[in-house]
Amino acid sequence: MIRLEHICKTFGEENGGVHAVRDVSLHIRQGEIFGIIGFSGAGKSTLVRCINLLERPTKGEIIVDGQRLDTMTPAQLRAARRNITMIFQHFNLLMQRTCLRNVCFPMEISGVKRADAEKRGRELLELVGLPDKADAYPAQLSGGQQQRVAIARALATDPKVLLCDEATSALDPKTTRQILELIRDINQKLNITVVIITHQMSVVKEVCSHVAILDDGCVAESGMVGTVFAAPKSEAGRRLVFPGGADAQVYNPQDEKLVRLVFKDSKTTSIPLIARLAAEEGVFCNVISASTQKLSETVYGSMMLGIPSTQYDKAVAFIHNVANVQVEEVDHHVQ
Repeated sequence: MIRLEHICKTFGEENGGVHAVRDVSLHIRQGEIFGIIGFSGAGKSTLVRCINLLERPTKGEIIVDGQRLDTMTPAQLRAARRNITMIFQHFNLLMQRTCLRNVCFPMEISGVKRADAEKRGRELLELVGLPDKADAYPAQLSGGQQQRVAIARALATDPKVLLCDEATSALDPKTTRQILELIRDINQKLNITVVIITHQMSVVKEVCSHVAILDDGCVAESGMVGTVFAAPKSEAGRRLVFPGGADAQVYNPQDEKLVRLVFKDSKTTSIPLIARLAAEEGVFCNVISASTQKLSETVYGSMMLGIPSTQYDKAVAFIHNVANVQVEEVDHHVQ
């Protein structure tokens, strides 16, 4: 559905400019909810704006629904953009228009008859849960309601792709969950492909099936959310998923080695592994940090242990015999 091939974006001169996106290649399937996550300055918003050519890439190919956008004429691009809509952090509603007139605005530009546009606009307001707000103005709505109107407006042209650029960052946690539930519901009902740009782990965990981690303009790693977040392979991924990695810096005994365990299903998360190590092998470990999380309906757990160096091999061999538990040695200076 969406193919990004070797996308680069440089602001300023090629040699002395700012390289916001560096050789990014991603394939996003039809009907998928795909998350792009990273810390501030990673290049996320620049990348998503390249998908609909709000930012024209310096290099690379952008293919959406079988059409190569970066080589289109302006007229061709305007037509193609009707299938690619976008919602933003601050909603970008027209404050002098009612909710219904905001939703109808894209249809007005496209030449849809007023009666048909209003009929479709009311259907969309009902879809996003605001059938009674047609005549209200944006200033009379909460932040969550304004974002619902923005989503309805984005759907007015029957798009195939919905781009969400930090769409929940200005909302409280409860409203964020409601908006994410709405996006999931729309994805399922309309089979629309959704790309979510965010710096919030909770957003990706809640609604995305696949994710790419962006770091300094590059894709650090990508894949299914459960696979990437349960056991990230990149340094950027570990910083995002295991912010407790800082524990490894302050905990630096000379006679212990640190390991991170990843429990890959709900059965293994309930195993009394530390107690078994002590009772069966005589290995007494220090628990540095531990957590559980639910990813794509599967429960994962992670734990950082300090294992006595003299008993390290025995402990790791024992853990390797436990099904669905992954062991990774951690450098004391890992972030």
